[in-house]
Amino acid sequence: AETLNELVELFAVECPKLMQRIRDAIAGHSPSELQRAAHTLKSSIQIFGAQRPAEAALRLETMGEKGDLADAQQAWSALAGEIERLMSMLSDLRES
Repeated sequence: AETLNELVELFAVECPKLMQRIRDAIAGHSPSELQRAAHTLKSSIQIFGAQRPAEAALRLETMGEKGDLADAQQAWSALAGEIERLMSMLSDLRES
């Protein structure tokens, strides 16, 4: 349980940084940075087996790979909602 708590704490620190990198990449029209940041976030999410937020991150990663950011703002909103739910779930898990 201690290792899980450590992973949750690390994710709680790193996730906002990665989300900011993704947001900045979208705002700056930087597909390669979007791809890297979304890939890193997706990998971090997968540690917890959370499929929906991982899929949301993958969608942004793929947009970055293809260089097509047309729907990136919508995908960002979906990811932000999924991350909010994941963080709430992880917070509950840590408290129990």
